[in-house]
Amino acid sequence: MIDPRLSFPSLHGVRASVQWAVLIALSIPFVIALEMLRLPAALLLGPMAAAILIAMADGSLRVPQPVFVFAQAVLGCMIARSLAPSLFGEMLKDWPLFAAGVFSVVAASSGLGWLLARFQVLPGT
Repeated sequence: MIDPRLSFPSLHGVRASVQWAVLIALSIPFVIALEMLRLPAALLLGPMAAAILIAMADGSLRVPQPVFVFAQAVLGCMIARSLAPSLFGEMLKDWPLFAAGVFSVVAASSGLGWLLARFQVLPGT
């Protein structure tokens, strides 16, 4: 829960173009700081931290669906490009271990989601 004594200027009702400008203005120093710390995901984490601040200030930015799908595709290609072909041979050798890992994560997240819904921990649907 956010401490009510922490107050952010509200972006409720502010035009989307202004909110995007604030998001970009906040993202730049975060990215620069994270790059100076040599974090490999600085270009992802900086804007994410800025978006969290926008959300805490009641911002209501939404990324259009085609842009979201394109960004997901670009990230998928970047991840695929970083995988060495020799990695797949190693994964194939130990496929039961990888399959067990994937299924255990899916089972754990499904179980946790069911518990959260069952005990109504989170508001809304």
